[in-house]
Amino acid sequence: MIDARFRSELPAGLWVAEVSTAVPDATFRLLSGLRTGDGAVELGEVVTDDPVTVRNGWYEFDLTRTRGEFEALRDTLEASPLSYEPLSVVHTDEDEDILTDRQREFLYAALREVTRSHQIRVWQRQARRCRR
Repeated sequence: MIDARFRSELPAGLWVAEVSTAVPDATFRLLSGLRTGDGAVELGEVVTDDPVTVRNGWYEFDLTRTRGEFEALRDTLEASPLSYEPLSVVHTDEDEDILTDRQREFLYAALREVTRSHQIRVWQRQARRCRR
């Protein structure tokens, strides 16, 4: 897996590019967006530490992808007329170690609970059928 962080120049005329360039010390976080024909409507907030940010006309984001997906993104960025800068790229050979030990423990506990709850519902259905 590859963890990477990019900085990509925003196209001229995009509202967030104009606003973030006009106020270069502010940071804008895009929370949600909806495509509208040729454009989009975005919901955002100012000043954040989250990984999806817009500042001074540049969009920054983090991603975790396989080598193939990462190379496809790189090809797309290379083909774009916009500038981009890889801010950091970390490669690991361990695809299954995306979760920390604590995250994995939590996930397994949740799966056990879901499985247990499902089994109880199955037993309850079987018991109702037997009573009929």
